[in-house]
Amino acid sequence: MSSMEKYLIYYYLQSDHSSSVLALTDKHSNLPEYALYGALVYIRVGQYVEAIRRLNELNRHDMGDCKLATLLLLIVAHKKCMDPDFGTISELELSLKQAQPCSNEKSLALAALGLYFTRHVDKAIGFAEKVLKLNSSNVEARLVLTWTELSKKQTKNANTGFQAIATLEPKCIPALIGDVLTSTDRSEQLSKLNRILVQYPTLDAPLIEKLAVCLSGKDWIECNELSERLARLNENSSVANKMKIFHLINVQGNYEEGAKQLLTPYSTILEHEMPDPCPVLFDWSKLFARICGRNKSILSVTLKFVQHCAHSQLNSVPYLKELAYQHYLLGQYDQALRGYRSAIKLDDSSVELLSELTLAQWEIGARQMNEQISQQLDLLTEISSKSPSPHITLIQISQLSSQTEIRSRLDGIVRSQMSLVARQPFGYQYLIDLNVDLLLTVLAEYLKLSDSTPVCISLLVHLTTLCPGLIPAALLLARLYLTIPGPDSANQMKGILGRLIETRPEYSLAHVMLCLVCVRENEFDKASQHLELALSNDLKLIETPLYNAMKGLIEDHKGRLVESVHSLKTTRQLIQSKKGTRYFSGSQPGSQHSSGTGFELATIEQEILHTLDPTTLCLVYQKLCSNLSKTQTQPSEELDKYIGEASTLLKGTHHWVDVSLMIAEVKEKTDPKYSLELLSKVPEQHDKYIQAVESMASIYLNRLRSPDNYIGCYKTLLQKTPSTENYVRLAEAYLNIQDADSAVATYETARRVNPSVKFGVKLARIFVKTHRYEAAIRCYKEEGSGGEGAIELATLYVGLGHLDVARETLEGLERPVLASPVLAKISDWKSCESLCSQLLNSNSGGAPGVNGAPPAGITSTGSAATTARLMLADATFRRGDFQSASDHFASIVSSSQEQGQGMNYTALARYIEIQRRLATLKEGRVTDMLAGKVGRGVGGVRPPGYCYCQGLFEWYSGNPLVALGWFNRAKHDSEWGQQSLHNMVEICLANPEVAGSSIKPGNGGALEMADSFIKEMNPCSLEEDWSCKLLSNFIRCASLDRIEFEMALNEFTRLAQNEGTRVGASLGLAKCYVHHNQSSRARNILKLLAKTPWTFEEADYLESCWLLLAELLIQDSKLDRAATLIQHTLGYNKSSAKSYELLANIAESRDELDTAVKYYNQALRLGVSSEPGLSLKLASLLLRMRRYGDAMDVCMSARRKDASTWHAHRTVYERAMNHLRT
Repeated sequence: MSSMEKYLIYYYLQSDHSSSVLALTDKHSNLPEYALYGALVYIRVGQYVEAIRRLNELNRHDMGDCKLATLLLLIVAHKKCMDPDFGTISELELSLKQAQPCSNEKSLALAALGLYFTRHVDKAIGFAEKVLKLNSSNVEARLVLTWTELSKKQTKNANTGFQAIATLEPKCIPALIGDVLTSTDRSEQLSKLNRILVQYPTLDAPLIEKLAVCLSGKDWIECNELSERLARLNENSSVANKMKIFHLINVQGNYEEGAKQLLTPYSTILEHEMPDPCPVLFDWSKLFARICGRNKSILSVTLKFVQHCAHSQLNSVPYLKELAYQHYLLGQYDQALRGYRSAIKLDDSSVELLSELTLAQWEIGARQMNEQISQQLDLLTEISSKSPSPHITLIQISQLSSQTEIRSRLDGIVRSQMSLVARQPFGYQYLIDLNVDLLLTVLAEYLKLSDSTPVCISLLVHLTTLCPGLIPAALLLARLYLTIPGPDSANQMKGILGRLIETRPEYSLAHVMLCLVCVRENEFDKASQHLELALSNDLKLIETPLYNAMKGLIEDHKGRLVESVHSLKTTRQLIQSKKGTRYFSGSQPGSQHSSGTGFELATIEQEILHTLDPTTLCLVYQKLCSNLSKTQTQPSEELDKYIGEASTLLKGTHHWVDVSLMIAEVKEKTDPKYSLELLSKVPEQHDKYIQAVESMASIYLNRLRSPDNYIGCYKTLLQKTPSTENYVRLAEAYLNIQDADSAVATYETARRVNPSVKFGVKLARIFVKTHRYEAAIRCYKEEGSGGEGAIELATLYVGLGHLDVARETLEGLERPVLASPVLAKISDWKSCESLCSQLLNSNSGGAPGVNGAPPAGITSTGSAATTARLMLADATFRRGDFQSASDHFASIVSSSQEQGQGMNYTALARYIEIQRRLATLKEGRVTDMLAGKVGRGVGGVRPPGYCYCQGLFEWYSGNPLVALGWFNRAKHDSEWGQQSLHNMVEICLANPEVAGSSIKPGNGGALEMADSFIKEMNPCSLEEDWSCKLLSNFIRCASLDRIEFEMALNEFTRLAQNEGTRVGASLGLAKCYVHHNQSSRARNILKLLAKTPWTFEEADYLESCWLLLAELLIQDSKLDRAATLIQHTLGYNKSSAKSYELLANIAESRDELDTAVKYYNQALRLGVSSEPGLSLKLASLLLRMRRYGDAMDVCMSARRKDASTWHAHRTVYERAMNHLRT
């Protein structure tokens, strides 16, 4: 008897895989122990007669180790029979008493297993403890006790027990898998399962458990791959078939194919799921019926499954109840009613049965109350007052009129269903207990309420996360987002529709809806592409209002007014004809459905295509009327008709003001007074009020030629709302009528009203426009020496030819380097360098030095040249000429020290950055610069700029703890604080060993420290806020907590849509996908960044993206492409140890071992981490090359640096030593 087969039987019994147990026991039916396990299966499934027959057969022939267990199981089987034979039970108990004194270790262990698997846990524990007294290492007894602890939720004790068993018996599959199940970290579980799979590649048990773990993490792709792998091991595997069908239905939403595949294994289950296929069929039918959105193809198959169960066991209440429920889901209420009545005859005390029966009666009566239903409701409400049935609540809701009360009841149902699965991992049973179909029914009721959009979105987001294949729910969610203005909603909608297109590229409706989103965001090129794809997949779209509306709006953007008018007229005609259901959905989508969930796919598709929401409808009429007025030379009745229709349709909605603005625009040529009358009716509280005022002013100025009334509009606006912005509007209005004096007076008045607001720059710009340069210069000077005013003033001086004065003006900037991107207005750094060189050249008299060393004479010009030289150095650095930039910054630092001006920390910080990128940090003059006397401030305290630079140097030199200390000193400074905190977070993420440092004593691990630094950050700009969000999500990602990880994944997806955070968010997304073993998705994201131009602001994220992509390409054996990317990275950062490590990997793959050694040595030289992996790889490679002495030197060098790494190098060292001795 194979010990592996025996342990597999234990696993299958524990996991309720009865057919797998019988498959093994039937192979060895001549062995008593196997026969015992076979009989045990029949007891577990309730077939006691067959179990007794098998056990009697075993009892007659076996007098050995199985005797005690056989007698115990016979007693159990007889007692569970419908008509127990108490005489036989007494005889068996007498035989048991006689057999017990003769029991040995094995017989007691078998008895313990038999009692445990028949759910007599207390007795099983007693026998297991007896076994352990005889032999403390008995595996079976230990398994029984550990399983018992696991069932009591004593996870830590169970984990210890499983690990101890696995140590005693490494082949014990139940212990190995038990160790996995009691691990709390999902990545650890997957790692352990992978090790088991490597050791036992032909066993299905670890694959089954890995599939469950991946399913709990919603890793759909991995689940599908695992099911295919399981099917290759066993083509009749119900686990594999179930996942394959689940993926089709729940993930892809392919119901037709899912129904076909669901029918295929039916005969296989009947044939192979022995001794009783009903539990499997019952489980499948419950699952798929609740997640298919009442798809009739799926429900017809699941109904067939449950019918087989009900006919096989006529007195089974659960089977009859499920049969009735599935008739209900199919809308077959009469048959459902008969089913519930049959079940109630067998169990008349079930409140749930009576509740569902009442619901069926209510549906049969067309959802009308009658006396019988009313009495049953009163009875059920009284019985279950503390936890009312959701079905009863749904009936009661129909009788309520208060929306607040209805919403409260619906909230109660949702809370109740969520509480059922609160402590469960995601899986099949989770979906059965949650009952997705019931939540969809609740959602349909929510949609009938006003202001229910937020709660509907929340519920739909949850449901579509659990069931991505619920296409009607995804479409409805996208449509609800459509009703919410703003970029966030648009991005969410894009994400939903994008996922639909990923699984169904030919899905035309998703393309049309994406077209609508793109139109609203003015992305007309993308909108046109989506519309063309939609039409190519479904020509019937031509007959729908939504398609024609999109076509008309796109044509309008292209300037094809005639074609636009034609399409928009067709839209209007289709809406009014029978093809259109109505002008727009006055209530929320789904409110028109009177029964069921109302989420049939065809119904929702037709509603979206034939129903325009108010915003789109308003846009259609705006463009139709506007374009019609542009294409007609004379007013027409047709135009007036469309204007009247728009007013009628959108009256009472939020868009009536948009209609008024549109009518005013159309009528301003022919009837400007009517336009003014319409615009004057827009209330002050409306968000389009200022636009209305500006339109009125435009009509007065451009149509009626009345400057006084034009100015009067802005004066009235200012009187009603005396804000700074309105003063600016009035001043700009004066400028539009060439009244500069009044504009200046308005700004002066605004300054008196609000002294805290400075208008110097705005006044100066007015004076510049009117060529009053002296007044402009005076205003710029009054504004102060910092900010944009100083830069504009310097630019004005340059324009006037006063280069010396321009240089002096720029010298006063607090952050001179900021002048560089402002002067280079279009990020043309060469032009910026040229301008800076001109400023320098005006003083030195020499030729401008742009690409080489600083021009002669610069160092002698003193502080007057410092600002311009900083701008020149920064422009050179951003252009990628690091060597020239290094010379510039070094010159600035040296001259500032020599002239006693104090250390220029801006230049020093950039110099350190450049030295790091040139891999000359330790060879450069940074140490001497930092050691200078100017490094100390007042009272010997180091200034924040010095602390920041010293921290930067220590960080790049490989001393993260020391760097943290220096950054900590600078973090409260207004100039250096934010970047210091940013760097501290980066250090914590890259160096877990910083946990527990003196910076944050007692604050837990490195991630907790990082999180505390994030909380200290105070973003003052949009860019800083983006940076803070990226870091927060990298912390979430590094935590490996499932919930935090999912939040990070969602946030990275959102941030990746933003140009300012695209690179960093893409890196985060790629790391998430790599962690989820979705390397192809990570690679696709990173490929988009492969040719992204290098910028200093995103340099670290961009280089990390390139290296991660190179690493993935190496895994795919695309070595040339990977090498090209790595060399590209080294072009910008020669100190990248990771780059050299990857080059070494490539060289090893090509058997270029000497080159690999060279790259490993370079990586070790540049590496700033004490992680022993690099040195171990190098030592192993040298050993392989028979360079034993060099291998030993590498091992000893690693030991001297960090003694804790010696255990990793010792094997290589000893092997090299042995080779040298021989």
